[in-house]
Amino acid sequence: MAGRGTGQSLEELEYSWFAQRVGSSSSAISINELKRIYFQAQLSGATGSLRDLEVQWLRKYISDAGGTPSSTNLWREAVVASGGTPSNRLTENQRKFYSTVST
Repeated sequence: MAGRGTGQSLEELEYSWFAQRVGSSSSAISINELKRIYFQAQLSGATGSLRDLEVQWLRKYISDAGGTPSSTNLWREAVVASGGTPSNRLTENQRKFYSTVST
């Protein structure tokens, strides 16, 4: 799966993860557009800012995995929900999530 390599930047991991899930092979689509497409599909057409959509999606992911999302550190909770060992660093949790979660 794209994005499992440890030598990739967070931006590369994130782009590969979303591009794979929306079925895009075009680098002409921005990461923000990929995220919006993915979040809206996962959240049944929800609207709002990209940050709001990301928060809604993380809460849904955590809930769907059987967790109870809090109002803080959703990325840490998403790593736990995926069976991983979380970090105290936001970017490290994002990296772990995009490197290991296949859904």
